[in-house]
Amino acid sequence: MARRTWGRVRHRFAGVHCWADAPDGPHAHLRNPHRHEFHVAVDFQQFHDDREIEYLTFKDWLESVLAAWPLNLGGRSCEMMAAHIHKACEAQWGAMRDYRVEVSEDGENGAIVE
Repeated sequence: MARRTWGRVRHRFAGVHCWADAPDGPHAHLRNPHRHEFHVAVDFQQFHDDREIEYLTFKDWLESVLAAWPLNLGGRSCEMMAAHIHKACEAQWGAMRDYRVEVSEDGENGAIVE
């Protein structure tokens, strides 16, 4: 397998969401709006090892994408948020590189979109 180089940035933000279709049972409370500190990590492929995309530039861009989101995220799941960020990465930085986007609730449970 050929070596690949990745950059990584992380960011956290507060948000409120709910899962309207949560099944009955011990986690039915997820139907109600509840707050999390969402943790985001984005890995982006670099095509050479001299910091092709500057981390701070990427992080500034990521923070601007997330700042446009409302505090009340409605029914957005971690999977939905990660997919949105992934699409925004492709639009901003190009679809020719690979991305891994992780969004978790409170740094614990979440999703990864590649």
